[in-house]
This record gives sequence, C-alpha cells and structure tokens, in this order.
Amino acid sequence: MSLFHSTARQDRPALAFLRLAVFVLCAAAIGDAAAFTLYTVGNDAACSFSDLQQAIDAATDPEGNSILIAQDLAYDDTHIRIIDKDINLLGGLAQCDSATYEGLTTLNGTSGHSVIEIEGVSHVYVANLWLTGASMDESHQGGGIYFGGQGTLELANTSISQNTTGYGAGVDMSPSGPSTLTIDSDTVITRNVALLSGGGVRVEGQTRLFIMQPHTLIGFNVAENGYGGGVQVIGPAQAEIGSPGYGGLGVIYSNTATYGGGLAIYDSENNDTAVARVFTTDPANPVKIEQNIATATGGGVYLRPHSNFGFSPNNRAILCAYDFLIDGNSAQDGAAIYGDVDVYGSVVALNTSPETLPGFGIYSCDSPEPPSALGAVHCAAGVACNRIEGNLSQQEDGTPTDGATILIQSESALYADRFEMRHDTGGHAVRFVDDQSDSDARVEMRDCLIVDNTASGDLIDAGPDGSTSGGTSLVLSRCTLANNAIGTPYVMHVAANFFEISNAIVDQPGFDVVDYAGPAGDMNAHDVLANNVGTLVGGVNLVDGAPTYVDAGNGDYHLQRTSFGVDWTEPDGVVDLEGNPRTVDLIDVPNFEGFGTMDLGPYEIQTQLATCATSDTVYCDGFDGL
Repeated sequence: MSLFHSTARQDRPALAFLRLAVFVLCAAAIGDAAAFTLYTVGNDAACSFSDLQQAIDAATDPEGNSILIAQDLAYDDTHIRIIDKDINLLGGLAQCDSATYEGLTTLNGTSGHSVIEIEGVSHVYVANLWLTGASMDESHQGGGIYFGGQGTLELANTSISQNTTGYGAGVDMSPSGPSTLTIDSDTVITRNVALLSGGGVRVEGQTRLFIMQPHTLIGFNVAENGYGGGVQVIGPAQAEIGSPGYGGLGVIYSNTATYGGGLAIYDSENNDTAVARVFTTDPANPVKIEQNIATATGGGVYLRPHSNFGFSPNNRAILCAYDFLIDGNSAQDGAAIYGDVDVYGSVVALNTSPETLPGFGIYSCDSPEPPSALGAVHCAAGVACNRIEGNLSQQEDGTPTDGATILIQSESALYADRFEMRHDTGGHAVRFVDDQSDSDARVEMRDCLIVDNTASGDLIDAGPDGSTSGGTSLVLSRCTLANNAIGTPYVMHVAANFFEISNAIVDQPGFDVVDYAGPAGDMNAHDVLANNVGTLVGGVNLVDGAPTYVDAGNGDYHLQRTSFGVDWTEPDGVVDLEGNPRTVDLIDVPNFEGFGTMDLGPYEIQTQLATCATSDTVYCDGFDGL
C-alpha cells in the first residue's frame, strides 16, 4: 500500500491499526493511565460529550485527563483551545462504545485559527488524529497546532496535513517557557504551506524538539517566502533529529523553501544560538535529509546567525551531523549545505565537534548530553552512510548554476571528518568565501572521499584572490580526490591565509593540484600522491603517480595492496572513514622509504597479510607464479 491514498483524502497515511487497549497504554507514557479521568466525544448515546471543546473544558483532573474522540461525529470548523491542562487527545474509535481502533479521527480546521491551540502550563499528548484544513494569513502561526504556553507536546500515530498559515504551518512551538515537542512513531507532517517560514515544523524560544522514532515523516511541505520547508529551528531552540524516516523516505523529505528546503537553523534576533543535531538511531537505515529544494540557497540545510545587536561570537547557527545522508537536494547555491553569515558565521560539524578545535570553542556537539545518550549509533558495515550525494546546484526550473554543493560564508566554519561526496553537480564541491578583511573562515576536512562529482569550476574553491588578511584556513588531510569532472586546470583554488594538504591522494590526470594565491610560505604540503605535484611548492614526501583501486568503476576507492599510497606515512589519525584503526602495518608490503605504516587517503587496509579471502587482494587466480 502506498503512503498516501489516491482518494480525496490523499494525505491520510496508511498507519497501523491498533486495539483500543494499545492506545490507552500510550497515555501511560505521560502518567498513570489508571489515575486519568476518561471522557468520550462522539454522536452516540455512550458518549460523554458531543462537543470536543466542552469535553476539554471539563477535563480538570490535576492527575490527568484522557479524551477519546470517536469518528461518528463531523468535527468541522474545528478550533479547540487547551489552557493549563494535562490531557491526552486520543482519536480513532468508530463510536464511543467501540472496542477497537479503526483509523484516525479527522479534525477539520477553519479560517483564521489553528486546529489546536495550547496555552498556559500544559502537557498534551495527541494520538490517532488527523489535523487538517486550517487557513490563516501570514501574520498567524501554527496551522495544525500552535503551542504558545509551556510544558510538553507529544504526537503519535497522527497526521497533520494541508494547513496554511504564515509560520509553522504544521506545528509551531513558540513557548512562554521551557518546553519540548516530541514527534513519535507513525506521525507524518505533510503538504502544509507556510506563507513565510516553517512549512512542516517551526520551533523557537526554549523549545527542544525530538524527532527520533521510526515511521516518521516531515515531507512535501512548503515555506513559500522564507526559511525551513521541512523544519525551522530558531535559537535558542535545539532540534534532535534521529528518525530513520518512513517507508524508505528520509525523515525530512521533498520539502521546499526559499532558504533551507529541508532544514533551516536560524539564530534569533536576540542573539541566541540555534542548534540542530542530526544522527542515526537505526544502524541499517541512516538518518536522511533528501530531495528537498531551496529556490535560493541551502537545498538540504541552511544556517544563518542573526546579530540584531552586540557582537558575541557565541551566537551561532550550528549543525552537528553524525552518520547521515544528505542526498538529492537542490538549490542555486549550497545545494546540500549553505552556511551563511551575519556579523558572525555558522558552524557545520560533520562527525566532529567545534569545541575541540581552536577559534570555535563555543558549543559542544555533545551538549546537553552526547547523542549516544539519546540512542545514536554508527551505521552498520556496508550501509551507505556519511554521504553528501547527488545534490544539484540549479535554479528552480532546472537551469544549472555555478553554486557549490557545500558553501561556507565568511566567519563560518566547516569541520568535517569521515565523510564522502559523490555524484554532486555544480560549480564546486566545496567553496568557502573570505570576503572580509578580518575574516576567520575555516574549512577542515579529514578522512574524506570526494569522487565522481561534476564541477564547472574548481572542485574546491577557498576564498577569492586578494582577501587573505584575516585568519582563513583550509586543511585537507587523509582524503582522496578522484575521478571528478572539473572545469578549470586546477583541482583546487586556494587564497586562504593557511593551506595544508597531507596524507592525501589527488588522482585527477591532466590537472594541477592547486592554484595557490595565499601568502608566500603559508602552504604546507606533505605525504601527497598526485598525478602532478608540481604546484605543491616546498612540500615534502610528494610523489607523482597514480593509485590503483579495488573497483573505482563501481565506486570502490579502497586501495589495492599493490597500490602506491599503501603503508606510506606515520599515522596521524585514530580511525579511517569506516571507523577502522589507522595503524595496520601490512606484512607483505614494504613501508614507503621507511616513513610509516598508514595508508594515504581515507581508508586503511586492515588485513596484515594478503589472502584470497580479502577484498583488497589481487593475484588470487591460482596463477600467481606465471
């Protein structure tokens, strides 16, 4: 069965049928279900009420209240208000005296109001409901649900779709105090339209958002003239996104916005850092931000700090991503990720943390607890993971642009470890802009594989010429760049104050490694294997040559045991791209000029002695001696 029916109710998801006893137990997630006062709403004699708002108003038990909402009543022009309540709203009964759950109860919205509005100190659990049809102008917030109080809101087995408003068309959390929004299993927020920002979900203030469970989708939403087609996070709010998605679709899928088609991370006007952490919770199904569209910048993710007053380097927009896929997104620039700047810039940390690196010790990606405490895991062996793949720099009509897959603005930073870029198309794979005289833009990429991409300009572009009076830097270590289509004679253009390339492979026949326009003496190159190392002036342990891969034609860029680059240099990394140790000394391979045991590039061969059972072994046809 497809995710959406082809009937007039095309946005109603095909969710699992549960028995009444099961969803009553769901209420126990927020308290002792036996202590709750139970009310029923519907159109038969067994119902406590025939008006939903009257039932909510009557739900005053301080121990908690549960309202079962039957399907035999039309809930049209619905606008319900929940103020200072601990309450469970549970739909899905055919009638009030039914014994089984038979789908979702539909609450049809009205013009000028949210379907559900929550104020005061409230704790609300919503399950087995379909919230749809709210229509408001751009001055309003929260189409399906508006949360303006403080407390908790949890959604399970619920659909929120086809609502229109200015901000947060699906759900808007603008709390008056500390609050959490939890989006649980079998919940889809789809086809909502924000006239400005936050198509699916918008959170701000002291909100913490959790999207962790399987069978969850934020998809096909639109932010017509603003930020965050799928999710918008406004500081000091923080988002935790770890769901494997729904039915093979990424958790943030096919949303559209002007900025940040999938996810927008936006520091507030009060200079409060906004943070989103994206991580995997199912080792076989990585968290995915995919197929989103930005009509301007940031197809997958857009980051923007905002400095309304003052100059504090601790106010940033921050993305922390671990074991992820960002694939198939498009934008004019920053097709996968766009890190914007105000007075201070954005920070993108892929499999690392800015607190461990100089200059950006402003926030720990392990705060307020490490992702592992929330269930984060590494991807299983053999699962495509830690990839930025198939993203397109193009206009909305499909016309190609010279934008980058990853664009990092002045005063911003990209710290990336153990990641791949494959089959991305645009002007550059990675570009950072240093257009301020005192800029401190930084890009550091380690254990990376950048292969099979198409760039109309340089593959990596680090700063325009003549703008190197700040503290900009580009570091590229333990990486392989290979088989990319490049539109200039150079693989990289670097005008940064400091450039380091080490323990790397640049396999681009016919291309020079770098067009260096930075300060004299500020290029550090060592232990590099390239087709032409002549532009790495002053470097050491540089070798002209080409590696041999296990199967580059099918995307396998592991080195063969007989390749240049194997057992080449002193280890300077803990683990390789796949999480394997970097200290394996191959018994049958002599160390290159005695320098060390670590292989160049992002992978370390793990089998010390060649056998025909190892994937990186050649000459296993039985005719080795011929």
